[in-house]
Amino acid sequence: ALCQLHSIWDNAMLPDIISFNAAISACDRCGQWQQALGLLHMMQKSRLVADVVTYSAAMSCCGAAEQWQQALGLLDALHQNGLMPEMITYNAAVSACEKARQWQHALDLFWMLRSSVVPNVVSYSAVISACEKGGRWQHAVFFLEVMQKSSLVPNLITCNAAISACEKDGQWQQALSIFEAMACLPNVITFHASMSACEKVGQWQRILELVEAMQKHDLVPDVIAHSAAISACGKGMQWQQALCLLELMRDDDLAPDIIACNTAISICGKSKQWLQAIGLLEVMRRSDLLPNAITYSAAVNACKQGEQWQVALALVSIMRTGPVAASINACNAAVSACEKGKHWQLALGLLTEMTSRQITKNTVTYNACISAAEKCDKWQVAMRLLCEMQAASVLATTVTYSACISACEELAQWEVALYLLGQMQKHEVSANTVTCSACMSVCEKAGQWQLALELAHKMEEHTSE
Repeated sequence: ALCQLHSIWDNAMLPDIISFNAAISACDRCGQWQQALGLLHMMQKSRLVADVVTYSAAMSCCGAAEQWQQALGLLDALHQNGLMPEMITYNAAVSACEKARQWQHALDLFWMLRSSVVPNVVSYSAVISACEKGGRWQHAVFFLEVMQKSSLVPNLITCNAAISACEKDGQWQQALSIFEAMACLPNVITFHASMSACEKVGQWQRILELVEAMQKHDLVPDVIAHSAAISACGKGMQWQQALCLLELMRDDDLAPDIIACNTAISICGKSKQWLQAIGLLEVMRRSDLLPNAITYSAAVNACKQGEQWQVALALVSIMRTGPVAASINACNAAVSACEKGKHWQLALGLLTEMTSRQITKNTVTYNACISAAEKCDKWQVAMRLLCEMQAASVLATTVTYSACISACEELAQWEVALYLLGQMQKHEVSANTVTCSACMSVCEKAGQWQLALELAHKMEEHTSE
């Protein structure tokens, strides 16, 4: 189109407005917004008056390139030249704002449009999509309702935008309501958005219904659909259902991705199904899907939940020698597994290894180690860990101090327990019922019954406040 325009000039002929409009429209199709504006400038130099079609095409070109300010500038220029915007003009301006996520400007333009012409399906689709991108699901639903009251039938683009707007805010019931009221056939995008809305709130039964509905519409549920269902099963603690979905994927020749497998392992862990979690990890290791740090962390955590400290340590050992480096989450889970098994020396061994491997230790790490020491009545070890924690500027919490005080209980180290209680006040760490009860128990075992009564009285006063 540009070559033809230049050819007209080369033949000493002046291009007319139709030629310029065709060239600007060609720029729109190719995303050449700067060329489009250049042509508009050339028109003005040639003393040709741009019409509504010219401005609309240039605005559409700017909108496609997310140059919304340029598009609105052209709308202003159109007004200044005494031209009346048409439907296509406003639609181009609204779409420009929508693509650039300028939902407020899109709404303002839509109301301007509505005051002069009757919006069409394209107008509503653009403004609803703008609301979706701006995270304004209420606005999107409102415009959808206005559209339907105007006897306009929402198309696939409109419905998908409205469902996506609801999905982003977890409004699964509203999303499904729009889905069920659709007059047009849903596509894969429709199902994905609806499933994602349900996944966010753990509506796994609804997602399974949507998977079935996809098949009825001759759409094959893909990895995204199955992954959403597995994730929802995780929120609903439906580990058996998650494993069934993984099997269905394999039966349909769909290779589960790393996210789906990691989610399934995590679900098994939370449901204390450590054997299933390890089984999934082994399947991954034998396939082309290589486990990552998240995979191993989820598997180690499953062993922690199942009190399988030996398996947890074995997994950390595999990470030690394999391509996946041990992460802080995996190490923390392994330390917690040792703590649950009352193996404080192994827990400390992992702590030392984390230091040598330069893995950052946090409050969770130290709390698990201190709790392991507390379970074995190793109050000196607990105190040493607390000192190490403070020296490393790691935050000591109520849980930390409570475990240290409990560690003093068996050997009746009441002075240490009271010192720790004082340190909590000094560092402005709140003492809870567990903390005070542990301190009272230490004093009682040491025969310091008066101190125990004082603590009980203070506890009673604090509770009444």
